[in-house]
Amino acid sequence: MLTFGKQPAVDRNAHLTIGAFVFPGQDQIDFTGPFEVLSRIPDSTFVVLGKTLEPIRDVKGLLLTPVKTIAEAPQLDLLLVPGGLGQQQIMNDEEIIGLIQRQAASGQYVFSVCTGALLCGAAGLLRGRHATTHWAAKELLPLYGAIPTDARVVIDGNYVSSAGVTAGLDGSLEIAALLRGQEVAEEIQLEIEYAPNPIFTAVRRRQPQSQSSMPFTDSTAIIGRIAKRKQNDLRSNWASHCKCSADVCSARSRGLWCRGKLISEKTKYSAEIMAECRHQPKPTLTSQEPSMADRSRFWAFHLFEPWT
Repeated sequence: MLTFGKQPAVDRNAHLTIGAFVFPGQDQIDFTGPFEVLSRIPDSTFVVLGKTLEPIRDVKGLLLTPVKTIAEAPQLDLLLVPGGLGQQQIMNDEEIIGLIQRQAASGQYVFSVCTGALLCGAAGLLRGRHATTHWAAKELLPLYGAIPTDARVVIDGNYVSSAGVTAGLDGSLEIAALLRGQEVAEEIQLEIEYAPNPIFTAVRRRQPQSQSSMPFTDSTAIIGRIAKRKQNDLRSNWASHCKCSADVCSARSRGLWCRGKLISEKTKYSAEIMAECRHQPKPTLTSQEPSMADRSRFWAFHLFEPWT
């Protein structure tokens, strides 16, 4: 864990209200992993929020059921922001972005897991802050004004970010210690028998003592297969939402994704961004720092391209 800035004052004897929102296509362990820890914090209530009360399916089909709508959300001591493939479709969702912004403005904690950090970026939380996310999306953090930080868990003021997927467990234990003290966090860790010891080298660190969130593997083939799988998922996800014909949306076949926009391979984020979908306006960006609105729209996994 790396810590920056000043954390909010916490009354460790007060009742805590913890909330998380769920959305279609999210990665359930970004939610259920932290839930396993945070729901065990003494004298706390965990509220599952959704845009409606209808059950949603995660990216692999698991059903998750909200108990309150976002409109009914109480003031939270902690808001959990999960990630996953479906995150792309809500980057411009005013209700969800507004929830994140209100929580941040309250001075209470916001906790992102994996690419939930990009949702926080779309809400404007990452400007000038240290942050982490899934290793495959870390290059996107500067788009939101963040300082990419290579650690499993990063705390900067009232914003806590964890790296990809299972790192949400690490982040949740750190938060439990912030809210209730280290002893309580240690009890939870023992109760759930959280003692990671990865079996394969593909997820081990290059240096055992390193804080790095970047996996280490000797096999570029493994990374290549993950990258190809991500690209295929992105193609399928965009194809299910894009209203363009296949011959128009050339981003489909080239694997450079940005909600229908294409980013040049060589010049990355500061490059001109070309609209390829006829139902979209045709913006051009040449500045070194795209606007926040553009950051929230121009979500891409072009970083997978060199590995495939």
